[in-house]
Amino acid sequence: MMDVAMADVVVLDGGDAAVDVAKGADPVSWARWQMPNWSSDGGPILGPSPVFKGMGEDAVEEALTGLVWRRHDTSDTRGKTFAQAQMYCAGLVGGWRLPKRIELVTLLDFGHGAPFIDPAAFPDTANERVWTSSEARPYTGAADQGYWTVDFGSGLVRTVSVKNNLASVRCVRGKAGT
Repeated sequence: MMDVAMADVVVLDGGDAAVDVAKGADPVSWARWQMPNWSSDGGPILGPSPVFKGMGEDAVEEALTGLVWRRHDTSDTRGKTFAQAQMYCAGLVGGWRLPKRIELVTLLDFGHGAPFIDPAAFPDTANERVWTSSEARPYTGAADQGYWTVDFGSGLVRTVSVKNNLASVRCVRGKAGT
């Protein structure tokens, strides 16, 4: 398994994502941007949905967070181990990486049926879970370490063991031009 030191949370600094604590460190921070599609008390609502700016065939920028996402979910992005998902994003040209949990949940869109993601921005998303780089607490580094996933088919955010589990991958990077 590829050991990449990435924290559970991010802070937007000038519009880009940056690590604010080491893997497994406490305290856990929270997003410092308004979460699209969620109310102030954390409950789901039917708006505002994430707003995407088209950047071309391969990528789209979410207007509120400024994060740039790979648009397509293909056979190359499905059925990956956690390590394969990390390597897939790292192998793309342009600074792509596996998103943190707080970043990936910003794509959840409950304004329509499954998959719970904007179908115009992400036209071929399957009803399956997607890996994040956020570890479940406590961080042990063991072969069965849990990592957070987002299931766009059900809208659930939960942890799964990296041992013997497969999920899809959706890569992210900071703002366009950074």
